[in-house]
Amino acid sequence: MDTVQVGSQSSEYDIRNSLSRLYYAFFHASLALLSATDPDIDRISKSHGLVHEKIQGRFGKRMGRVVRELYDLRRESDYEINMFSDRYRGNIEEAQKSSILLLKRVKTDFYWLVRSSEDFLRRK
Repeated sequence: MDTVQVGSQSSEYDIRNSLSRLYYAFFHASLALLSATDPDIDRISKSHGLVHEKIQGRFGKRMGRVVRELYDLRRESDYEINMFSDRYRGNIEEAQKSSILLLKRVKTDFYWLVRSSEDFLRRK
């Protein structure tokens, strides 16, 4: 999560890279939490969809929506050439602002996942 940084000087590349890193920070924090509670973590960890499903099943629809939203942004950032023109109409300032707001909105969820997985692992 520490490498996920977007600011007023961020380029399209910086934003795409940060959105991808943001999803993977959530993915790995989710795996840490699920590994503490799910004996079939090896199978689950091989499928983003299964991780999303398990997170939603254990921690509710809101958390499931957050992880899926970040997954969609990661896929667009990594694979969609027209992502910026489609999502932000090519406006870098809009992309910066949107990404900064997204980071602020999901940061609490990320640290909740981390703390929860640490708590589960300490109890084991």
